Amino acid sequence: MELRHLRYFLEITHDMNMTRAAQRLHMSQPPLSRQMQQLEEELGTELFTRSGKQLKLTQAGKFFINKATQILKAVEETETAMKRIGQTGHSWLNIGFVPSTIYGFLPEVLRRYRSNYPEIEFNLTEHMSYNQVQALKSGQIDVGFGRLLFDDPEIKQEIVLEEDLMVVLPKNHPLSKRASLSLRIITNEPLILYPLRPRPNYADQITALFYREGLSPQVIQEVQELQTTLGLVASGVGLTIVPKSVQKMRSGDVNYIPLKNDLATSPVVMVYRKNEESQEVLNFIKRIRLLSGISRGRQKNQTGK
Repeated sequence: MELRHLRYFLEITHDMNMTRAAQRLHMSQPPLSRQMQQLEEELGTELFTRSGKQLKLTQAGKFFINKATQILKAVEETETAMKRIGQTGHSWLNIGFVPSTIYGFLPEVLRRYRSNYPEIEFNLTEHMSYNQVQALKSGQIDVGFGRLLFDDPEIKQEIVLEEDLMVVLPKNHPLSKRASLSLRIITNEPLILYPLRPRPNYADQITALFYREGLSPQVIQEVQELQTTLGLVASGVGLTIVPKSVQKMRSGDVNYIPLKNDLATSPVVMVYRKNEESQEVLNFIKRIRLLSGISRGRQKNQTGK
């Protein structure tokens, strides 16, 4: 399978018309059809069903659209990065992150790092905590910042920050004027969790907090995106629980109330390869340890603990 096969396949899926796809690719239709047949033979499954001139995607074809798009995007990003490195002479680090870290810890430490090492460029890619382990092993990222701890012999993990948690409620909710809230007070409130997948994830951390106190949360909905979760809260569907830094996403439709529980924190976990050999990556890890200490001290002062 070659990259051109993926490009040809995606071109056909634009309007599911082989003739027009061939015209856009500046080739005749028979060679394009043969290329798709070769791709299907190599994959061991049909990507299209054919009825005369009409094409339809099979289930495998629908699945392959996402995979082909991801592969070509990764290739494009790599080409861009290599050209930039060649033009500037800068070094490049690939950083994976979960969305909630982008509102507080991560931008601060990267900004501080760049001020000391301006020759380093960062490529930031969103990866859920569970996926960061595989992304490290495959070389997609050099260091990840997530919310979960995993047991893997090839990966090292360090908690660089423990964030307090906040309950997010609609502005007009009866509890939205409280100075703080406990899990027991909100246990019967409709709860919205994120992300939906992959599991385990941050949503499992939140439900575990309830179970640890012998409570059963009333989960009414699970969604994939943090922004969607906050939108549902603003619409009055329910409440949610987020790390403290997320409150920087200010909205006039919700209130952020501290969760009163000494165990109610969410870690920011730095993950990296156990046998990492790149000195640039190792220097970055050492620097993050120092900068995370600065960040921890700042949060401690802000929370009054």
